Amino acid sequence: MKRIAILRFWYEGNSFSPVPATFADFQRREWVTGPAAVDFYGGKGVETGAAVAYLAAHQEIEGHFLRCGAAYPAGPVEAGLFPDFVDEVVAGLKDGPWDGVYASLHGATVAQDMIGCETHLLEKIRDAVGPAVIAASFDIHGNLDPRIAEFADIVVGYKTHPHVDMYDTGWKAMALLAGAMAGKIRPAATIRPIEFAPTSHNMRTSAGPMADMVDLAAREQADKGLFDVSVFGGFPYADSPFTGASISVCHGPENHGMEDMLDELDAEYRGRAAQFDMVLPDPAEVIVAARQGQHGARVAVLEPADNVFSGGAGDTPGLLRAALEHAPDTASVFAFFWDPDLAARAHASGPGAALDCAFGGRLSGDYGEPVQATGVVETLTAGQFENHGPMEVGLPIELGPTAVIRVGAVRIIVTSRNVPANDPAYFELHGIDLADYPLVYIKAKNHFRAAFADKFDAVIDVETRGPAPSDISGLSYQHAAPARLRFGRTWQDGP
Repeated sequence: MKRIAILRFWYEGNSFSPVPATFADFQRREWVTGPAAVDFYGGKGVETGAAVAYLAAHQEIEGHFLRCGAAYPAGPVEAGLFPDFVDEVVAGLKDGPWDGVYASLHGATVAQDMIGCETHLLEKIRDAVGPAVIAASFDIHGNLDPRIAEFADIVVGYKTHPHVDMYDTGWKAMALLAGAMAGKIRPAATIRPIEFAPTSHNMRTSAGPMADMVDLAAREQADKGLFDVSVFGGFPYADSPFTGASISVCHGPENHGMEDMLDELDAEYRGRAAQFDMVLPDPAEVIVAARQGQHGARVAVLEPADNVFSGGAGDTPGLLRAALEHAPDTASVFAFFWDPDLAARAHASGPGAALDCAFGGRLSGDYGEPVQATGVVETLTAGQFENHGPMEVGLPIELGPTAVIRVGAVRIIVTSRNVPANDPAYFELHGIDLADYPLVYIKAKNHFRAAFADKFDAVIDVETRGPAPSDISGLSYQHAAPARLRFGRTWQDGP
């Protein structure tokens, strides 16, 4: 019987976010090990959920879950947390020998006390397990260090954005790992950095430049009989020497012609660099046009600069200010503000109470002053639900105490934890059917579209001040290579 270790550290860090990721953030989302991990991930639509299912279907493999952790994106991981995670994993690997290791990773982790987290982790794993086969999976927004390929035999990445193939990616990594352990394949990995750093506003894989690249990679994979070809857009808000796009190839020992293929994909990718850039409209313009019916009967207005999955903190006031100035009497929903104190005040006051509120600007004044308004408390919840999907199906969610506070005709959701509003169950929890509202405002970006794109006549991103802007040229990078920070508006010398 083959014996494998499974671990997970899924975290995307925004170096410019005002809020670090703490140990408590991981404990609230995912922080499990051993049999508890099997119970937690069983039936879940993430990579480790696929690992549980794969092991159940392949009794010839004995799987051991080491520490598995994940947290919603925020700022850099607090000092000590990631080194302690690595030490725990290495200690667990002493219970060898191992035939294989599967590491479910993100690829854009940043920490206060470490650069190149995923590379460091995989190097330590390789030192611990020697010649055992190592498989690693990554988010399509991973900033991949080419040295990862020195330590991992198998590298695979998501092929979709929004990420509806997390489970499929985990299953593929496990299947390749099993094939390698059985001696059926001899995999190796190669990672090619691409010299630009696109933002993800136009990185959806349903259409556009990223869809083109994913299709090209799939054709090359099929034509050349490769195990996997993954295109990574990178995450420009995670400041590291590896920030930017890349392509990974998982291939056999014979890789004739692979460099020529990578050269072609590289040129194709850089040739589409300007297509990834988007100049987003002002929220006031979109809201006024929506009220006039120019975008259809039902419109979702997204605020990507404060999107949680880009490291936003649910705290920027720009979109709400525009909504209350230009459509205060239009029935609408605003999701959300992360403000535990305001949620607690609403619970203490009770439904029907009038409440003087300051929305946003709680954590930082860099993005605008708070919106002052008097609201009426309408709905209170304990903030617990399970995702319906299609992303992260079945994951339990803890918002902490929440409140819906109505200002004019705008119903504003306030939560005690910073969790994205991308799942239908989020709104069901609050007794809200988005079909009842001609306008909804969401601190979100592409992932919102996975569940809701077909529910609106238009889904429109707007530009506000926040930690994840569409134009990265004004961010204060310390580690990223200047040559890679070229895109769209700042693209000077072409591909």
